[in-house]
Amino acid sequence: MYGQVGLNPRQDFITIKGFRDIVYTAGLESLYFAGGFRQPADKNDRNLTADPIRLDLSTDLVPLSQLSELRWLFVENVAAPVDLSFVDGLGELREFGISASRGKKLSVKSLVPLASLKRLEMLWLVSIRMEEGGLKPLERLDRLESFRSTVRKNSREFKDLCAALPSLKYFQPVG
Repeated sequence: MYGQVGLNPRQDFITIKGFRDIVYTAGLESLYFAGGFRQPADKNDRNLTADPIRLDLSTDLVPLSQLSELRWLFVENVAAPVDLSFVDGLGELREFGISASRGKKLSVKSLVPLASLKRLEMLWLVSIRMEEGGLKPLERLDRLESFRSTVRKNSREFKDLCAALPSLKYFQPVG
């Protein structure tokens, strides 16, 4: 059975057990994550596991690498510089998005790990600052059709990307 999960820190609380349940949900294809989770107001709540924790994917995305059947992943409000190598185990992704916290820029060492997403058709890079290589690694994404980003359409690196990817049909500036 295929499923999807949407998590929002303003409304949802998750424990390590809860996250493991998500990770091991057979066939989980879609995950939307909007930042880090908060602690529950009542730490004595009997509905929680004995060991509630703060699972903050806004700074550590490595746990997502276990979701190997995901086809859609969007991580919003990422607060700290991230290493995108967690996507190496996510070869089924068709759509991937990552964005910084509102009004901030997210530092990413390189987009090289995204080049491993051979099935990727849509990519969102919102308020991302690449430290190395710019958009060049994305030129290996032969199936990329849609790119939504804060990258400027008239930039040299975007023009180079379009020249390298005839499959790229849609660009939407965001942010």
